[in-house]
Formats: sequence, structure tokens, C-alpha cells
Amino acid sequence: MRVAVVAILLSAAIATPARAAGSDDEERARGHYEIGLGLYRLGDYRGALEEFAAGYELARKPGFLLNLGQTYRKLGELPQARDLYRQFLAESRRDDPARPEAEKVLAELEAAIRAQPPPEPPPPPRPTVPAPSEASPPLAPAVVPPPSPSLVASAPRHPRRRGLRIAGVVVGVVGLGLVGGGIGEAFAADGAARDLNALDRTGGAWDPSKASAYRLDRGLSTGFFAAGAALAAGGAILLIVSAR
Repeated sequence: MRVAVVAILLSAAIATPARAAGSDDEERARGHYEIGLGLYRLGDYRGALEEFAAGYELARKPGFLLNLGQTYRKLGELPQARDLYRQFLAESRRDDPARPEAEKVLAELEAAIRAQPPPEPPPPPRPTVPAPSEASPPLAPAVVPPPSPSLVASAPRHPRRRGLRIAGVVVGVVGLGLVGGGIGEAFAADGAARDLNALDRTGGAWDPSKASAYRLDRGLSTGFFAAGAALAAGGAILLIVSAR
């Protein structure tokens, strides 16, 4: 139940800068919010942090602080998340509807930080092995007799194993091709993100088509990676079965 409530809080807080209209900076902040939300949903929390931080620099809306705090919480970096929740409570209005839930999450973060175990001490140094003495000759390696020729002879391969091996190679190659496509889409998405950030730095007009292209490339890269990894794993399994 706590996870669902926090997700609702994130959506409500992150929409706060999106409702503001008028200035070019607020429109760019909305664009950073949309990209950051997409990255958050895809599990790219580091990328989401960069977009939320860029949006906060443009619009200085307290809701972005909740977005940043929740993203740090997903990464397990609890002290950073705690500090951002504290900053939200310091900057937001007293009647902000997100404050009660933010206070609860802050209390949970502080309790979790207090409950963390102290860091483990470093392992003791490994004992050094003394060099062999000249008085004692080194031990001679054990002599292993060669295997019997009758045991070395390989059993004839079944035709079905050969078919499995070929299928495993084909499926694995297709999977690797999809992974390569995912890498290409990821590069395209990163290029679109750099173009959007360049517009912010240079003060150019916000291009919604680039934001749409970024979201499409990011979604395709995730799909290609997932399908390619599944096919590559299936090909590896077929090769293992054919070798038995």
C-alpha cells in the first residue's frame, strides 16, 4: 500500500510544474518533466535524476524536489532522498496537499537510515606463503595415466542434436541482432536528449517533435533489448541441450 501511495504522490507532485503556463522556461521545465517521467518508468533512474534536476533549475517548483527525492529512494541512496524531502517541506506551501505524505515518507527514510548496519570492517590480510627452502626439494607433480582408447572414443552424434545446434545458432544470432538494434535505438535516444538539453543551454525554442522522437527511441531500445536477450538466452539453451 505504501508503494502505491508514493507513486500517486510522485505523479501529483511532478505535475505541478506542468500546469504552470506562460514563460518559455516553464515550457522547457515541462519537457524535462515528461522525459524524466519516461526514464523513471523505464527504470533509468540516473537519467531521470538529470531531467528532474534540469527542470527544477528552470522552474524552481517544489514538486521537482519530491521527484528527485523519490528517484534517489529508488536508487537506495537514502541520505540524498531524505535531504530532498526535507528541502521540499521547507520550500512548499503549508497548504500543499503533498505535504502530509511527504512527512510520512521522510519519517520512513529517517528510520531506515538509523536502522542501517554500520559498515563492515575490511577483511584481514591474507597470510603470505613462505618460499620453499633450498634444503627441501619441491614435490614432484603426480603422474596421471593416459585414458584408455576405448573411453576416449566418442559416441556417434544423433541427427536431432545437429538440428538443435543449428537452431541454437540461428536463434542466438537473431537475438544478438535485436540487441544491436536496441543499442542503436539507445544511441538515437541519447542523441535526441542531447539536442533537447542543447536547446536549453542555447535558449532555443522547445521542439516537441524531438521529445516525441526521444520517447519513441527509448521505448524501442527497451523492447529490442528485452526480445534480443530472450532469444540469445534461448539459443544458448539449445546449444547446451545439443551438446549433451
